[in-house]
Amino acid sequence: IQFNNTDEARKKLQKEILKLALSSLDKTPFEDRDQSSMTMAINKEKLPEAKERIKKFRRELSQFLNEGETNNEVYNLSISLYPVTVKDLNE
Repeated sequence: IQFNNTDEARKKLQKEILKLALSSLDKTPFEDRDQSSMTMAINKEKLPEAKERIKKFRRELSQFLNEGETNNEVYNLSISLYPVTVKDLNE
């Protein structure tokens, strides 16, 4: 598979976001962050709908957090949904 520059730029951005999330675990007080994960068995056929639900959630949360007159912090929301049953991820 050959990726174009846009795909490579997106991967690079996501890697930087994940590095910041790791740093935040040590440097940001618990009350100022929320980092969690869950592992679950899924029906892969539902993955397209799950991705749409994640997109809708991100947009709704962004709208909620932007409401009002005072936006005094910049935050990053990162949600990852990926298979852990793929052999390459566990090596």
